[in-house]
Amino acid sequence: MESVLQDTAYDGEENELVRREKVLAAQEAIVGRLRKLAIEARDARNCVEIRWLEDMHAYHGVFDSHRNRNKDEMFREDEDAQKAMFVNITRPKTNAMEAKLGDLLFPVDLKNWGLEPTPRPDLTDAAKQAIQQAEQIVEQANQAEGQGRPDIAQALVEQGSMEASTAKQVAQEMDEARKRAEGMERTIDDQLTEANYYRRSRDVISDACRLGTGVVKGPLNVQKARRSWELSEENVYELQNGGEPTIEYVRVDPWTFFPDPSAASMEDCEYAFQRHLPTKAKLRKLARRPGFNKQAIRDIVTGDTPKAAGTDTDHLSRLRQLTGETEKIDGRYVLWEYHGPLESEEIAALLQARAYENPDNSEMADDARRFAEEVDPLEEIDVIAFFCEDKLIYFSEQYPMESGEMLYNTFSLEKGEASVLGGVGIPRVMRDAQRTLNAAWQMMLDNAALSVAPQVLVDVRAVEPADNDWAMAPGKIWQYDANKAAGGSPFQAFNIPMNQQQLAGIIQLARGFIDDETALPSVMEGGEQGQAALITQTANGMAMLFNAANLNIRRIVKNWDDDITEPVIRRAYDWNMQHNSDDSIKGDVSIEARGTSVLLVREIQAQNLMQLANEWSVHPVISPAIKTYRMLEMALQSMSLSPGEVLKTEDEFEEAKAAIEQQQAESGGGVDPTKQLEMETKVAIAQYEGNWRMAEAQMQRETRLMELAEKMNMKEDELRNLLRLKKYDTDTKIEVEAIKARSSERKQAHEFAGEKALAREGLNSGSGGNFSIEEEEAQ
Repeated sequence: MESVLQDTAYDGEENELVRREKVLAAQEAIVGRLRKLAIEARDARNCVEIRWLEDMHAYHGVFDSHRNRNKDEMFREDEDAQKAMFVNITRPKTNAMEAKLGDLLFPVDLKNWGLEPTPRPDLTDAAKQAIQQAEQIVEQANQAEGQGRPDIAQALVEQGSMEASTAKQVAQEMDEARKRAEGMERTIDDQLTEANYYRRSRDVISDACRLGTGVVKGPLNVQKARRSWELSEENVYELQNGGEPTIEYVRVDPWTFFPDPSAASMEDCEYAFQRHLPTKAKLRKLARRPGFNKQAIRDIVTGDTPKAAGTDTDHLSRLRQLTGETEKIDGRYVLWEYHGPLESEEIAALLQARAYENPDNSEMADDARRFAEEVDPLEEIDVIAFFCEDKLIYFSEQYPMESGEMLYNTFSLEKGEASVLGGVGIPRVMRDAQRTLNAAWQMMLDNAALSVAPQVLVDVRAVEPADNDWAMAPGKIWQYDANKAAGGSPFQAFNIPMNQQQLAGIIQLARGFIDDETALPSVMEGGEQGQAALITQTANGMAMLFNAANLNIRRIVKNWDDDITEPVIRRAYDWNMQHNSDDSIKGDVSIEARGTSVLLVREIQAQNLMQLANEWSVHPVISPAIKTYRMLEMALQSMSLSPGEVLKTEDEFEEAKAAIEQQQAESGGGVDPTKQLEMETKVAIAQYEGNWRMAEAQMQRETRLMELAEKMNMKEDELRNLLRLKKYDTDTKIEVEAIKARSSERKQAHEFAGEKALAREGLNSGSGGNFSIEEEEAQ
């Protein structure tokens, strides 16, 4: 190919037609090399697609063949697999992780990123030095004034004024840097919102949870249409369609993404391919977009270009089989999108070919000639190219990012060690435990089917069915032949033992393994399983469980911060610095990915913030260092409440605070805040110690119950029910004894009152008479 490219160099004496043929042949050779590279990347990913198909089987609750590793044979299920029962725990676990990550990373009231002005030590040091010098000069001027040296004092005042002016200028520069960072942050936030970045990011999280890898692509240059109604000269409102360049981020289907197979991470990727399967109608729409080769697209849709083969649409067929849909996919073309480097000679040949294909555009010919004359032959340049079979339909030598950073980023739930697509999702993590659960459940059903009725042993020499059918049935008539009987009963029944309890233990173990492997306890999904039922009976136990589960979630959120948030926001910042016409937002900034620090464990954050507000805000030493109003805002945000709807403004808060302090000063002070704080601290410590002792006693009780249940060979639920019954019996006996005691006391009281009444009437105690309790109480 190198000789062909070298032959395309401009030579005034060469025949134009011959040079045109050489240039087009060079273009075809380049496209052929890229197409071969794309097929190699596609074939190298075959083992990954097999793993993805197995994971999707588990997600949809469909058995696959574990013996075969060929995609075609995976769907040839044997008869036993078709009859087996699939208890699908994979889907709810996957959906729970997807929902939790979505809520943590994209809440409705906070962003998971931010921009701050880049710290400049020179500005900070200059401001400190200027302020320090100004203070020293003022002090010297005061001393000179006191010594009767007004001339020196005046000179020092002027010098101090200059230093103060310098400090003011530095402060203004720092304030301007903060304003630019805030403006850039608002601009990027608006762009991401208009591009539906947050909704598409949730789709990326879904891909990562199911397959192990999600892919984001951007920023893409788009012309955002804006509609507005404007008043015309005729005093009539007319609809105006305008537009301005902006960015867009898209979710890329992992099944269509083919990175460099030799790369261990996206930073190591030299190139990446994305496979599109457009219909003929979509190809025609591409012809109307600027930069696409209309003639090449016309040749594709009207010619005999082969359409998508089975290898390129295989994943769609397999996924449709899982949901029972039709497998037939027709009318699709294979369109490859290439992001990666090309040699300068190759780019020169492609530019010349584009100029030949557009003879009416003289600028293309000038660009091709200029590039061929100025570029270094040893240089590689990142490009974007679209090709279908052997036809190049789009080519751009100007990569969207001047930094050369690739537009693709991947997010993995569990990162792979040696490849970009090596990450695994929830179905893969819990695969063995899910298979164990299915096997135990199937054994339980098989055992139940065998034990539901006895196995009958028939002496065929002694009896035979009257209807000649040996199947058992109610009321069936059997004919007995005593001459052939061997002795004993002609029928014997044998019961198959029911092992449901042992098999249920295996199922419970499998559920526990699933919780441990996914680091997503069932209690976080709204249920209580296994040991979680014991731990979560106390508030402290619940907090301990959630904290332990969130350790793994923190790591996953950190992966998102590092692999998606930081590069996405950085490229959006680079795009605005490169293309945005608003100079007021441009400046040096640093990017903060806040997924782990701001959005995680919001309930615990709320509790901690409220505790700080209650304790530190009244502390005589610490309170001056606390931003009380900001603390209250953060507490409300952590509770998913809008601070503006609950809190007063900060100015109103300061006014109310000042009024309270003035009222206290006028009333003579009131309670000593130090003593009050000491009393409140003692009460808080006592409450904490009491709660801790109660929680410790509860845990000891639960541990003792578990040991006792194991010793007595009983289930924990059975033991708890037994203890409840014992407690009920004890309480009943105590209540009965109390009733008897009260009845005896009442009887004695009646007898004593009757004796007193009889004595008053002068009668013997044994002669009888009427007695009323109400009368005795009245007396």
